[in-house]
Amino acid sequence: MCHRPRVAASWIFIWFLFLPACAPAATPTPDVAATRAIEQAVAATLTAQAPTATPTPVPSPEVKTGFGTLIITEVAFSEKTPSGDVALSGYKVLTIWLERQDGQAMDYDQSFGLLDLGIYIQAESGAQSKIFSINGTLADGQGFMMKRIGLSATPIEADKNFTLFWPDNAPIPLGK
Repeated sequence: MCHRPRVAASWIFIWFLFLPACAPAATPTPDVAATRAIEQAVAATLTAQAPTATPTPVPSPEVKTGFGTLIITEVAFSEKTPSGDVALSGYKVLTIWLERQDGQAMDYDQSFGLLDLGIYIQAESGAQSKIFSINGTLADGQGFMMKRIGLSATPIEADKNFTLFWPDNAPIPLGK
């Protein structure tokens, strides 16, 4: 029994002898002055790039209608209208999504009157496409009242930079 503590102590001693040989090579000590100079240069760059004023939010484009002011919330391109109608070859579907500014739902029947107004989009090339389809997202628990409506047109696939023309409203650039 007396030999076991010596054997254990011997193994611990041998282990401590070889431990430094297994340690990774020492890393060089960083130059504190150089590190501080880099930190100051980065801080000066970040301070120079910081905005001096809070940016002003850009208001959403709006359209005045007989049943309230509508705000354009999204403009999307697709191969199909939201109801699934497919664009002809060489054309694409541009859908403009609108919601009432006051957050109220829109009457389903009123929105279909929009097709008679002569609403259209015009590309930078001058080509015009009439709004031909109206789709809606029903408001929860409100029957046939719509939360938002989507107006679709089918411009030529190569056209870009569209503007919305809506009677009694200023032209609205849609981009895309």
